[in-house]
Amino acid sequence: MTWYRIGFDDSITHVVHEKLRDPLVVEMTARGMPVSDYAVKYSPQTAEELGGNPRVITEWGLDLGGSLRLGEPVEVIAIDGLSVEVPCFQWEGITRTINRCELRRFHPSGLDYYKVKVWIHATVRMPPQFDALRFEIVARTRIAADRAEAFARACKRGVAS
Repeated sequence: MTWYRIGFDDSITHVVHEKLRDPLVVEMTARGMPVSDYAVKYSPQTAEELGGNPRVITEWGLDLGGSLRLGEPVEVIAIDGLSVEVPCFQWEGITRTINRCELRRFHPSGLDYYKVKVWIHATVRMPPQFDALRFEIVARTRIAADRAEAFARACKRGVAS
């Protein structure tokens, strides 16, 4: 399974599964947000450093912003070839965000999808991938809370790493 990170003009970065990539590009372009041309906007060197656009990825993160994540615990959820880091301190907020997601449909392809929007990026997932993500988030809630609490205690004692 292949996942892409795609930057669009005047929009947040999207991470999308290969089966939804083309419908997403068509929809965003129709809304006046085409795929960004980093080489034009910045410089050829910057475009190469960013890995091009779109770029194949295997790792990403769900992040609500406002956190440095310096040594903070994360849970890694791997679904269909994409490993997603979820900060334990943001677990409740990420859970609320996921629970508010509604089924959407690309037009004219008719493909169903979910878009999980957080801070400055979004992931676009097919329904089974979204269901697997939601299942893992719910299943790991206690683990994430325990890890966040242990890290906070360690910070108070000055021994967090």
